[in-house]
Amino acid sequence: MSKLWPTSSCPLLIPEIAHIFCEFVDDKDLLSVALCCTVFYHVASCRLWRTLHPRSHMTLRKIKNTLDGRSRNKRSCFQYNHLVWQFCWSDVTSHMFERQFFNSFQFPNLLHLEFSYAAAQDQAVAHMISASPHLRYVDLSHCYCLSTEAIMPLLSTPENRLHTLILYGCGKISQNALVTLIRRHSKSLRCLKLTDINDEVLTAIQDCTIEDLGLEHCSNLSAEALDKFFGQAQQTQPLTRLRMRDIHHLTTDHMEAIAKTSPRLQYFDLSECSRVADRGFMQLARHCTDLQHLMLAYQVGVTDLALQLFMRNCRRLKHVDLSGCRLLTDEAFRTSLNEGAEALESLNISGLEELSSEIIQELLLRLPNIQEISLGVAYDLTDAIHLLRQVNADQVIFYIDVDKCHTICRI
Repeated sequence: MSKLWPTSSCPLLIPEIAHIFCEFVDDKDLLSVALCCTVFYHVASCRLWRTLHPRSHMTLRKIKNTLDGRSRNKRSCFQYNHLVWQFCWSDVTSHMFERQFFNSFQFPNLLHLEFSYAAAQDQAVAHMISASPHLRYVDLSHCYCLSTEAIMPLLSTPENRLHTLILYGCGKISQNALVTLIRRHSKSLRCLKLTDINDEVLTAIQDCTIEDLGLEHCSNLSAEALDKFFGQAQQTQPLTRLRMRDIHHLTTDHMEAIAKTSPRLQYFDLSECSRVADRGFMQLARHCTDLQHLMLAYQVGVTDLALQLFMRNCRRLKHVDLSGCRLLTDEAFRTSLNEGAEALESLNISGLEELSSEIIQELLLRLPNIQEISLGVAYDLTDAIHLLRQVNADQVIFYIDVDKCHTICRI
């Protein structure tokens, strides 16, 4: 018998097999795989570093020490900053780091950046972005201190690369810079979420093919600009997600235009827009029948008839927020019980003083997929406990989460 070379019967080398194997491992199991044997250690460790999502200041500081080369493993062959594809850091506190703390967080292969940090400084964010020429997703929401300087590196990245730009709360960024940035990436942008924009920015957005749009606190947007944008949306904007909060000049007519030009909407969030009457909501219910998320917090124009139309026409609705819609009564929810609403999983009815405990009990017992109903902190806890006892009379299937604004949840 002829002698065979060691690799002749095995076209794949062990490192290649390890790489293929780790591609099928769930992210939560990668650490166990990395520690199980030396064969998988290198590949699994590289996969672990693709996504950095520290949940605490201590973890973030440990990552910094590793990036600075101050980890316990001095013999590591990894260039850790080259392994990172996605970096997410969110801090709702005002915790202060050293001025140069984030200088180590420079990732040349980064694709996805989420940096929501109220005390973030221009220099740190600008360095992070300039070191990442391949960025496609940038979320700097609630970085309230940032100015135009922070996003300047995005103006020199290759054109039409950015896919998502989220700048909620970044009201200090120049409107002209936003216009330039949006136009630079107009062919690739699919998601835009901005605060306090003017007419020029909205006109620039009109040249993009946006699927997910969020606008909040836009007192400077004129009615004419909104007319033009939503009147031509069908030609340019295949919107599936739309969030509008505190848009001063948004009216019922604009809502009707949204309904007619955006029939593919699956997520709709409208709040604090006081000039929208029930006619606009009824048009939305008639035309946007694919809705799964409907958020209408504190919309005083929502009536029983409008909600009945939503429940009757939008059979895929899963999550509905009606908090503060004070005109709603029991009659609005009878359609939920008699027609449709089989898919409904969560319902927020906080602040609806006209609702009876009987209708809430029926919603809990008769909606097959309901997981939670939020009653709100203003709902009397004694009444909520009494309601829960009635619902659980035959079988304990719900409980009250007091920390979650008196929400009745399925066990």
